[in-house]
Amino acid sequence: MDIGNAASSRADFYDRNADVNILRFATNLVPHGLTIRDIYTVPVGRKAIVGSMASFCIRQGMAGTTGSVLMYYKYTPNGGAPVIVKYDLFVSSVVNDRLFTVITPTFAMYPGDVLTISTADGSVGGNITYDLTSVITEFDY
Repeated sequence: MDIGNAASSRADFYDRNADVNILRFATNLVPHGLTIRDIYTVPVGRKAIVGSMASFCIRQGMAGTTGSVLMYYKYTPNGGAPVIVKYDLFVSSVVNDRLFTVITPTFAMYPGDVLTISTADGSVGGNITYDLTSVITEFDY
């Protein structure tokens, strides 16, 4: 079914070969330096709308020395400077302490634009379970 816009000859984005992509990183890790975990790049001839970004972490093993746990999403426009659009900082060595945040930024991405998920854990010992997820709707330009 075509649900076009009567005021325009161009169909709405959801009628232009829409496809939902999930950018996700979920695993349990020991302390580590800043590392890119997942990357989404808008393909040629397509646009995308970022609908939501969620970050979750839980301390599974007690750290000997507590450090900062960092989770962030970085947007880099094609040929432009990168911008951190969501940043979460968690500091705890108590087992089962957790952090959960969700935002719905709803911004458009164009061909060649990139969204990355990164994590870091400055603790000494212990481990953290991460789950970072973003929902991206991609459609014809």
